[in-house]
Formats: sequence, C-alpha cells, structure tokens
Amino acid sequence: MKALFLFLGLSAPLLVTAACGRGGEGPASHDKTGAPPCDAYVARLEACSASAPAELREAHAAAIREARDRFEQKVELAETDPERLPLEETCKQLTDSLSERAGCP
Repeated sequence: MKALFLFLGLSAPLLVTAACGRGGEGPASHDKTGAPPCDAYVARLEACSASAPAELREAHAAAIREARDRFEQKVELAETDPERLPLEETCKQLTDSLSERAGCP
C-alpha cells in the first residue's frame, strides 16, 4: 500500500506540475473518490493541469483519472472509517506537497 501512495505521490504531481503556470483549459473531471481529502488532492491536480500546454493536458488528464480511480478503489476497500484514516492522511500530505510547487493554485 505504501508503494502505491509513493507512486501516486511522486508520479502524478510531477506529470501535472511539469508545466504549471502556462495557459490552459478547465479541469479533467469532477468525479469524487469518496474521501474528501483525496477529492481535494485530485482537484488541485486538475487545477495545475489546466495551466499545462495543450500537448500535455491529455497525458495529465489520464494520470489524474488513474490517481482518482485508485483512490476510489482504496476508499471502497476501506470498510470502516479507521481504515480510511491512513488514506486520507496521505491525500492531505500530497495536497500540501502541491502547495510547494510554483504555478499550482
């Protein structure tokens, strides 16, 4: 499980924020994961992706969809709230890490 979070934490923001700060379109989606902190992380990724060059947006959208789908799967597998806490904490940390990236709102 830690490997998944490490992968999501490192790959999605790198893909999405590689071109933050440049003009773009709207977010990739508005689907929810079922965990508010993970929804917030996905929303931040989408906001960063919106400022990416057009040629990168499709790849960003695919990476964001993959991250969102994996978070949703993890939420579904977590049958109780205590099982969700580590996932939600990871999403909070990932969201905080985006704050350190230039060009990401």
